[in-house]
Amino acid sequence: MDDNILLLPEEEEDLNVNKSKAKPLASKIILNWSLFGASLILSIVLLIMFFSAADSIKTGGLDIMSIESVGGKTLEEAYYHGLGYIYEGYCIAIRASGVFCSSLLLLFGISRLKNVK
Repeated sequence: MDDNILLLPEEEEDLNVNKSKAKPLASKIILNWSLFGASLILSIVLLIMFFSAADSIKTGGLDIMSIESVGGKTLEEAYYHGLGYIYEGYCIAIRASGVFCSSLLLLFGISRLKNVK
């Protein structure tokens, strides 16, 4: 317990160093801008991939929805029609997940820029 008490003044010194108005190193600024650029590009690519996957699922759902039997209305036809609506719901969920993940990546990049000041 006595060791913990001795460490308190060192922590106070660290706090005083962080409060100074010293500018960050140029390499740190470049690193933060690089991380922002990478997160921006990755978030755009990720959003495009999610939307592309959602469109593929929606197209498959529409194809399943359009299945018709030769003999007339059947139970399978009603099942496939309902399944098409389920695939449309998956499409919406995938798009929402893509927007969420992309925004998290973008917020990470923006948070790196706030440290540059």
